[in-house]
Amino acid sequence: MNEQVQQVIDAVKNATPVIWQAACRQAWIEGIEEFLWMSAFVALICLFLTWRKHLPQLDSFDRPLVRSLLWIGVIGSSALALGCFCFGMSYFLNPTFAAIKDLAELGAKR
Repeated sequence: MNEQVQQVIDAVKNATPVIWQAACRQAWIEGIEEFLWMSAFVALICLFLTWRKHLPQLDSFDRPLVRSLLWIGVIGSSALALGCFCFGMSYFLNPTFAAIKDLAELGAKR
């Protein structure tokens, strides 16, 4: 299977080097985008945890409900951050496959 993938890569590189370079750059850009999203979710986790520390000072809220919502936010944000990390790493560790996948998706949309 690796030989077939290499043949496809060589055919695309030789036929349209500009498109291949653009697809490879796009794979890197998408990887960076995933890490930016991951950073945003990690910041959100930190914000939720900070709010949780200050929760005992709040008298006007129903503390158990707010505490549960904050934990749901932490767990949800953690899951999303982990997903972004995994997708980001797949773009960085194998940008060639990501470029092929993106080009195949473009061909399927036609």
